[in-house]
This record gives sequence, C-alpha cells and structure tokens, in this order.
Amino acid sequence: MRPLTIPLLLLVATPLLAQPGELFLQDPCPLPVRHLSPLDSTRADLWLHGIVEGTEDVPSSAGHCIQAIATGPHVQVLYGFDARRNGDILNPERHGRLQPDSLADGLANGNFRWDRGDLRVAWQGYGNFFEGNGWTQPNEAGTLRMILRVTTEEAVQLAVVQIATNQAEGFASVAALKVVPEGDALTW
Repeated sequence: MRPLTIPLLLLVATPLLAQPGELFLQDPCPLPVRHLSPLDSTRADLWLHGIVEGTEDVPSSAGHCIQAIATGPHVQVLYGFDARRNGDILNPERHGRLQPDSLADGLANGNFRWDRGDLRVAWQGYGNFFEGNGWTQPNEAGTLRMILRVTTEEAVQLAVVQIATNQAEGFASVAALKVVPEGDALTW
C-alpha cells in the first residue's frame, strides 16, 4: 500500500500547484453593481453592472471587462429595427422629437419594440488584451441616449436618458433629458 501513496499524493497535488495567483477563481474585473435613479431618486430604474468576456482558461488570462446598464423590472427600452430586421437599442440623435403617432406606427409595423434592455457603455481589456488606454467609449463623444418606458403604480412615462462615459472611469453619469406621460410628444 505504501508504494502507491506517494504517486497518488503527487497526482492529486499537481493541479493545485499549477494554478497561478493567490486565488484560484479571482475576478479579473471587480465591477460593483450600482443602482441608478435618473428619473426618481426614490427608486432604481437602471443599474450599472459588469460583464466579463474572457478566454476559456481558468482563471481567464485575457479578455474584456464591460460596463453595462440594465433596466429594472418596471422599465423597458425602445428598440429599433433596420431593413434586415436587425434590432438594437434605439440611440436617438442629440436633438429630436418622437410623436405619439410615429411611435404607435413603428410599434404596429414592427420597426419599434419595447423590451428589457442591457446596454454596453464602456469596455477595456485585461491580460494580453490590456492596451493601457483606459476605458473604451461607445463613440467619440462618449455619450449614448435611450428612450425608456417606465411603468409605476402612478403613471406610465416615456423618458430620454443620456449616458456619459469617459476614458478614466468608463461610466460617468446618467441623466434624464426629458420625461413625459405616455401619449405626449417626447422632445429632447
């Protein structure tokens, strides 16, 4: 029995010694969840969270840390569809107007859809994918806009929110540009 004990112990210990770092499953992107309240400071309509997309080795040696904003259960985002029926969260121009008739027509003919949302707002690499340039912004201006439909016990509202990002922090802020009751024209 003694001759088998030492090879068995070596076989069991080898995978444990081969793991790099102090913790076996260390999170390469520690991004805390933050609740965001751009419309009403008493409730969280959106939340900032992290997504890790990494290589398949364990622990992941390279990949991307992504900051994303998701909607709460009472909030929907307006999606738009192109001619090929590819859908994406509608990112309206800096100044615009959405008429109730245009919204109703877009929803009826399938060009628009309300749904829960998860918008990626900034990302940076880690490991071999780290470029040292900070967070990558979604565009040159570092801003994104979304049209939200917020349903509460009191009312249903439409809102345009603007998300600001920067290279140092990634997500910087979110602000409501305009909030109206559903059925009114939305101008921002």
